[in-house]
Amino acid sequence: MNIEKIKQQAQHYKHQAQPILDKAEYILSNLADPQAVALFATAIVTAFAAIFYSKLFYFFENVFAWGLGQWQWLSFILTPLTLMSASLLVWKYSPDAAGGGLSQVRVAVEMNDPAKPVEAAKELLSWKTAGIKIVSSLVCIAGGSTIGQEGPMIHVAACFFHSIGNILRKWKIVIQPQAWIIAGGAAGLACAFNAPLAGIVYAIEELGTHHFHRVKTSLLAAILVAGLTVQAVMGPYLVIGSVHLEVRGFWDVIAAIGVGIFGGVLGTLLGRMMIQGIKRRDQAKTKKQVLILAGVSGLAMAALITQNPEVHGSGIELLKDFFFHDHHANLMTLLGRMLGMTLVATTFASAGNFVPSLTLGGLAGAFFTQIFHIPNESLLIALGMVSVLTAMMRAPFTAFILVLEMTDRHAAIFPMMISALVAQWIAQLLDHESLYSFTEGRLLARFRREDPSVNPIPIELQPEPH
Repeated sequence: MNIEKIKQQAQHYKHQAQPILDKAEYILSNLADPQAVALFATAIVTAFAAIFYSKLFYFFENVFAWGLGQWQWLSFILTPLTLMSASLLVWKYSPDAAGGGLSQVRVAVEMNDPAKPVEAAKELLSWKTAGIKIVSSLVCIAGGSTIGQEGPMIHVAACFFHSIGNILRKWKIVIQPQAWIIAGGAAGLACAFNAPLAGIVYAIEELGTHHFHRVKTSLLAAILVAGLTVQAVMGPYLVIGSVHLEVRGFWDVIAAIGVGIFGGVLGTLLGRMMIQGIKRRDQAKTKKQVLILAGVSGLAMAALITQNPEVHGSGIELLKDFFFHDHHANLMTLLGRMLGMTLVATTFASAGNFVPSLTLGGLAGAFFTQIFHIPNESLLIALGMVSVLTAMMRAPFTAFILVLEMTDRHAAIFPMMISALVAQWIAQLLDHESLYSFTEGRLLARFRREDPSVNPIPIELQPEPH
């Protein structure tokens, strides 16, 4: 009798535990899935590469800052030489490594559609492109040019995912090319800013919403693994730090609108200036012309740096000074950094625009505060960051989520959203063509010569399907 009762209880417990056992079996089978293992391994490799690249980038930036403090004339030697070297390296060995890299990733995603025969990713996301991108940007920052590392990091991460995916396909592991490119770009942004939410939003907003339903698992897994790897090595950190942003009510909403207008105008103007610089760059067809253009730009950059050392580098330390040390905003610094970014865009050097744009936005917010004597300066600096980045990228959701994660102040989300939407509206009103839609259009037009079915209209300007 007791034995029968025990058997019945055992059957009952087995029945109760079966769903748990089935779930465990499913998880273990997924962990053993070759594609999942390959994705996790690629994300870890990419995260370590991002950490190493970031460390080198800021090392060279700090070395230049130290040298400039010792010898004020240093920039007149280093800046032209490094800008010429970085430009020649890209022009000669990998022209697709020029600029920040966001447009290359977006076009590679579009051109990897199975319905289109041309694979732009073979050119835009190769190992060689990644290597040249890293070296060129490091050489460039070693000379104090006004550049950031985050755009190149997105491009390099996409290169890693695409190239490793190609190797895995030769081993008969099923890889979705588009999913891996999108996951790589998003993981690169997440690693650059320690901002996983911004990585996800960037993938949706910039790399194509119509792909999201097919790539969401790969996207989330890549961002999760890459982000955890970076945090395991670097520890939990904020790019800016824990900033005190106080939202005081109605007048902060009015200020958010004002900063959105100001930042929208500045970001749009900067984008147009950089477009003109790229058009001038494209006229350089020979090695001599490339070197002359980079040399002249380098000398102009050196003059700016000598006149105002705050012009050089990414500007991340300048941002921190605004938030934590009540640094005074200087109109010449604002104009100088705009001109510095334009000068770099006039060359073939690899150069990111994320942090320089955020720094410019911080300057705009601080300057706006000083003009109108608004006491809530830290909030307006953050709103300026959102506004200028929105106007440059035409990606308001990515902009305010990114700044939100950089500052860890969710209380300011509504003013940030207002500034982002106002800046987006102003940018669209002033100039329908953003910097990135312009560079995307050039790339699409180039590949159209290989495949007439490719639409040369920039992605963001194409009509939505009905």
